[in-house]
Amino acid sequence: MASATTPSFEQLIQKINADGFFSQKDTAKGSEAEEFKAKKFPIATVGGLEFYKAHILGDPRITGSLEATFDWSGLGMYTYLLPFPGCAHGFLARTPQNQGLIVQIWGRGSQVTFFKGSQHLPLDIPSYHNEMLEIPLEQLADCERVTVNMEEGGL
Repeated sequence: MASATTPSFEQLIQKINADGFFSQKDTAKGSEAEEFKAKKFPIATVGGLEFYKAHILGDPRITGSLEATFDWSGLGMYTYLLPFPGCAHGFLARTPQNQGLIVQIWGRGSQVTFFKGSQHLPLDIPSYHNEMLEIPLEQLADCERVTVNMEEGGL
């Protein structure tokens, strides 16, 4: 279930702007992610779009945050990431004309590390084999490392 202390959209956006991320432990989201994983991540199928509609578009925390931030939003899906020693994965090179808000549903037992304030770093990094940014950890040395254990899943 979602936490009883879910922040307002304004607080959520302020946190994202300041820290570069927002996370919330959520057992229901963990179960949803496990269900999707059990179906072998049917991303490019009707079932994948139905999952997106029900669990992303159907969550007012997500849609409210997107609507409060952008005039429009688009869909991009990435199933899961494996650890890659010495690098942090990034989804988007942030520039004034290229900004995004990434929504991730974490399954039970997930662990994610965020680099607080990294969204303000001027990174000039090419994308690699998986079309994501692979950022050398030394470029994030000035950012506070925040690791979140999603024992039961979350956002």
